[in-house]
Amino acid sequence: MDLWTSDVNYLAVALTALLPMLLGTFWYATFGFGRIWLRLIGRTLEEISAEGGAAKGYISTMVGALVLSYGLAQLTRFAGSESFVDGLVLGLWIWVGAIATTSLGVYVFAGPGLRLWAFNNAYHLVAVPLMAAILTVWK
Repeated sequence: MDLWTSDVNYLAVALTALLPMLLGTFWYATFGFGRIWLRLIGRTLEEISAEGGAAKGYISTMVGALVLSYGLAQLTRFAGSESFVDGLVLGLWIWVGAIATTSLGVYVFAGPGLRLWAFNNAYHLVAVPLMAAILTVWK
């Protein structure tokens, strides 16, 4: 089994990577949950914009989304996921086992706290299982 380039649908990977971008636009924008996020991080939109944070954020999120999407495509194959529900369950386990758990210590020790951890991880709880489910059915 080729662990790097196995039969991956690159179009599915690229388009699925748009999902966290679209979700993030709502999650972190002021017309969505953005005001809550700004309060949790103790910053204003003006402060973030003045530092060029929006552009950096979009670029880094897109790169991360592409890498995540490719990795999830590989994992859905390795796990033998065959249905949308299989993909959701796999994505949930990835979120629990890798994302929520590894980020917890950072939020606790670095000071932002559990509220910001919960807010940011709820975004990943929605995005990762949906991405894995889409990639499972769109092979």
